[in-house]
Amino acid sequence: RDDEASHRVYGVVRKVEPMARALRELGAEAMLAGVRGKQTKHRSGLERITLNHAQKHYRIHPLLHWTQEDIDNYLAKHNLPYHPLKRLGYVSIGDKHSTKPVTKSSNSSTDKNEANDRNTRFGGKRQECGLHTERANVAELSALVSSASSLNLSFHGQQGEDRKPH
Repeated sequence: RDDEASHRVYGVVRKVEPMARALRELGAEAMLAGVRGKQTKHRSGLERITLNHAQKHYRIHPLLHWTQEDIDNYLAKHNLPYHPLKRLGYVSIGDKHSTKPVTKSSNSSTDKNEANDRNTRFGGKRQECGLHTERANVAELSALVSSASSLNLSFHGQQGEDRKPH
């Protein structure tokens, strides 16, 4: 299914709840996220440091105001490699089934910008998986995961499967 409710359930089951559980089990009080403000409308409204009240941790966004040029310059200055999938056309990395390399149709704008790169995610229909947008508390996340399990909802890929694009 390709509706908003299914997309949210997928994001919570595969990304949000596992991350919230890992942070809780590790006793982490904060997490770093490499999101950049120019990537999506949602991200443009983020602050560098936020408190996720529902899930009880801080989110720190050190690259929030960086541009792609800033990233390129930093990598060059420190002799760091790009992700190996970049040379295969991947400009945004997500799950195997939700991320595609850039093609003329996925990035058809002649005005190259970072937001257009997000069109390679979820068939260009959605910009976020929920990891940075979900505000449900731990109990609500667990209930959503349980309801998805009891409904026997099927998502692309099984737990533990290699979900990186090839």
